[in-house]
Amino acid sequence: MKLFLIGIGHTRPEQIDVARKLQKNHQISYWVRMNHVFSIDEKEFPDTIFHSYKDALAGKAAPGVDTSHFDPPSAELITALSSYESELLTMMNKWYPEWNVSKRKNFYYDLLTYWSGVLDTYEPDAIVFLEIPHEIYSFVLFALSKHRGIRTLMFENTITYDRLSAYEDYRIGDTKILDGHRHGFKRIEGLEALSPDVREEFERTAKKDEPPQFTDAFYAGYRGLKYRYAQVRAVIRFVRDGSIWERLFNRVGNLFKESLTSEHRRCEQPADLSKSYVYLGLHSQPERTTSPQGGVYVDQILLAQTIAAALPDGWLLYIKEHPAQWALSQRKYTAYRYRGYYEEIARIPRTRLVPITTNTFALMRSAKAVATVTGTVGWEAVVRSIPALIFGYAWYRYCDGVLRITSTNDVREAFKKIQSGYSVDPQKVLDFVGCLDKATFWSSLNPYVATVDAEEQAMGIDNMYQAIVKHLES
Repeated sequence: MKLFLIGIGHTRPEQIDVARKLQKNHQISYWVRMNHVFSIDEKEFPDTIFHSYKDALAGKAAPGVDTSHFDPPSAELITALSSYESELLTMMNKWYPEWNVSKRKNFYYDLLTYWSGVLDTYEPDAIVFLEIPHEIYSFVLFALSKHRGIRTLMFENTITYDRLSAYEDYRIGDTKILDGHRHGFKRIEGLEALSPDVREEFERTAKKDEPPQFTDAFYAGYRGLKYRYAQVRAVIRFVRDGSIWERLFNRVGNLFKESLTSEHRRCEQPADLSKSYVYLGLHSQPERTTSPQGGVYVDQILLAQTIAAALPDGWLLYIKEHPAQWALSQRKYTAYRYRGYYEEIARIPRTRLVPITTNTFALMRSAKAVATVTGTVGWEAVVRSIPALIFGYAWYRYCDGVLRITSTNDVREAFKKIQSGYSVDPQKVLDFVGCLDKATFWSSLNPYVATVDAEEQAMGIDNMYQAIVKHLES
């Protein structure tokens, strides 16, 4: 088979072994990876077109690809992909926040031209994405592959950061889990029936008020010697390119301007846990968990308005910002948290923006329901027998206790169900975990996973390779 690899070997050198294994029986025609993180000997793959991640992101062609005969997209194609276009225009906030809508659309059409031409030229039988396509170029490629009927495969972290699910389309998820949801999951008799790593994480989530396992790894990037070293390197770069004085001037000027945090503090109100309320935990953005996995609910203000419009009499909506948002943005306004963002939330009737220091687990325990796009907070809720309103394509969306939402009417029906005495069935949650255990495999996508020994590393790579082969042969 002719294969495209997208993201394999981005940050983990051992993933190159996946490509080596695949090359024995398949032709790797095209490969996009982060060659600036670590280099490989591309001569190992003589029949492969290599495209650097940065060039793909900027819309630049890969070396060796002749684009002179690539035709612009037709009106018919643009119309057929219109639902993807809306998603992509928002996705561009991450890299091109200063671009207006017209420039964004023109860039999108350029990407359609390039990737349509690449697909015509190299005719892949399947495209393997390391993760759910969430970069501009990879999402365009995903959209075109779905339109053309080209097979796709992608991986997603599930109950732990190194337990992966493999499937064709993030909007459908793992078909084995979907089948279990439709026909009833096999009953699991006790936690001892689960794999040790799955059992340990399930028990931790159910009993301990601890953040997800990758949180410490994320915040490590914003503290300690490694962070200071990165800052020093940045200063050296700014001195060399001559922008240091402008940056210092802007930094001093920012001290006298309202920041993201000061606007939040001006709008926040304390949470009264004795009230009847729904707890909405915001996602940090940009992240794939809302774009593309949130669909239209990448707009979390729309999400909050949808919930608030359906609140029963006497109920409130408590909204808490994700702490990582301020770390990612360095407390400055962005395209995702623009000036007035928190003010808009505060104006929603019966809604309170609570202090970011409010304990998440305390909010969860007293809530009538927890709401999120795809966040871990939803999984933590159902494991603790609290209903979760899920607005996006979360890996746990087929679990008991998850109430899938696509409209205000869905929220109304969910609240009626909860008021009528609906409760999460712990046995059904365990049965879901049992199915998830069988459907997923151990491996790793990125550096958030702790370093493992050579034997475990080889096992993880072989597991990923076997998942790809199984998919190709199915």
